[in-house]
Amino acid sequence: MKKNENIFSTQKGNTMMDKLFNRLSNTQIIVFGFIIFILLGSVILSLPISSSSGIYQPFINSMFTATSAVSTTGLVVEDTGSYYSLFGQIVILILIQIGGIGYMSFIVLMFFFIRKKLSLRGHLLIQDSYSGVTSENIYRIINLIIIYTVVVEIFGAVLYYLAWYDDFPRLQALYLGLFHSVSTFCTAGFSLFSNSFINYNNDILVNFITFFLSIAGGIGFLVINDILSIVTNKKSPLKFVRLNSHSKLVIMMSIILITVGSILIIIAEAINSSSEVKGFLVNIFQAISASSTTGYNSANIASYSRSSLLIMIVLMFIGTAPASTGGGGKIHNNWYNIYDNIQYFKTQ
Repeated sequence: MKKNENIFSTQKGNTMMDKLFNRLSNTQIIVFGFIIFILLGSVILSLPISSSSGIYQPFINSMFTATSAVSTTGLVVEDTGSYYSLFGQIVILILIQIGGIGYMSFIVLMFFFIRKKLSLRGHLLIQDSYSGVTSENIYRIINLIIIYTVVVEIFGAVLYYLAWYDDFPRLQALYLGLFHSVSTFCTAGFSLFSNSFINYNNDILVNFITFFLSIAGGIGFLVINDILSIVTNKKSPLKFVRLNSHSKLVIMMSIILITVGSILIIIAEAINSSSEVKGFLVNIFQAISASSTTGYNSANIASYSRSSLLIMIVLMFIGTAPASTGGGGKIHNNWYNIYDNIQYFKTQ
């Protein structure tokens, strides 16, 4: 590759990688990148250094964990806190971070530090990676993603540390805070506690920290960008009506989904005489965890009634906002069209 070229160049190259790159579509390149990270993570996690017992992990199990981390799914075949060594846990944390904010953000950041510009192909790849990002705001959004992620995760780590510093040695409390802050913000659901957050189901501080980080990750970077644009504009006072349609829709739908979901789960468990899950806090926790697709639980999921499980499934299916760390079907397209139609009829 020539000195003035980069991996996003659309120019034809002579190497096999250049030819492969030019033949792949943007979507294929994005998927191919994630596959590389998954395979690399799988190999590292299978090594003895990654396990606390110093043995090789079956590759199928390490691939399951790596895939779950990169896709921020949160499903595990081994207990993260006890099976993996500190090195293995950090590898999982890195995979979560890459999957949560997208590896394309790291590539753009790398290009920024080496003072190289993205080609047209690079711009298109970023736009395909983050729904709603345009060529005009691409650098602002990427900068926002990096800064917002770092600030929120550090803030969350400090809060978790303050919540746990009496329960654990100082360094361990700090590490637990950092790991769970990243995992929660990226809505990954990985926990170093064997029973997730069940031991803290009545801890108001831990619950609200988790609520904050889950919502902060699921609200979407485009909404944060819109809010900051208004805040930094002295001529435009911060008012909800000044937000664009996308931001209004995401904020309103997020509030509705969390509120309605919490109420329905609370009612479903209240009328179920055999239910072992009682109390507002634990059920609100589960509604937020489901709607943000974080995946934590502060109660045994199997103990919930079928009605509550169905509500959680619906919340997880709808999911979070576009260009967020969360998953699901995204609060977009159909909901956006419904909102636009309502606004149209109001003006008639």
